[in-house]
Amino acid sequence: MTINELVYINGIDKEKFTSYVFNKYKPVPGMVLFSQGLTIIENIIDYGCKHKRTTKDSLIYFIGDLLPDLELCEIAAFVEDELLTDNGRALKSQFWSEYDKPKEPKEFYYYFDCLDGLIGDSYLTASEINKLITGAADPMSEKDIIKTAANYEATLYRYEKAKGGGMVNEVCLYDSFEM
Repeated sequence: MTINELVYINGIDKEKFTSYVFNKYKPVPGMVLFSQGLTIIENIIDYGCKHKRTTKDSLIYFIGDLLPDLELCEIAAFVEDELLTDNGRALKSQFWSEYDKPKEPKEFYYYFDCLDGLIGDSYLTASEINKLITGAADPMSEKDIIKTAANYEATLYRYEKAKGGGMVNEVCLYDSFEM
């Protein structure tokens, strides 16, 4: 599947999106609920397309809230560009540039652009953010990191660490002034 094969109806390629979701989370053999899960995902998409396209990126945030195991870039990948902000299009581009490449585990660094001295003064990993916020050592999901940015009224950026030690590939995940 490529980005050129997408056919948008009501702003999203529902067929390829549901196919992607079910290929990512292959059902257990003999699972009875497969068709019911497919119907639920289709209903979420239909409802979102009808009622939650009020602003750019609102559709991907709505679907992301109801399907929390998906990253925003996975949802944005199947949404029409006119329904996405510049950040949403960057997430879409990121998804398609990495799709079908061998997956190497990446460690992302996050920067909260806010006045809070606890989280707003350095680049942090998902584990470090969770340790600062909740005291737990396991990594925080990217959705929870975005929710944390919203709670702190912070603009959130994601980076990768370059071999030389600097931060590269900046992606704005949450802009506190756009929401």
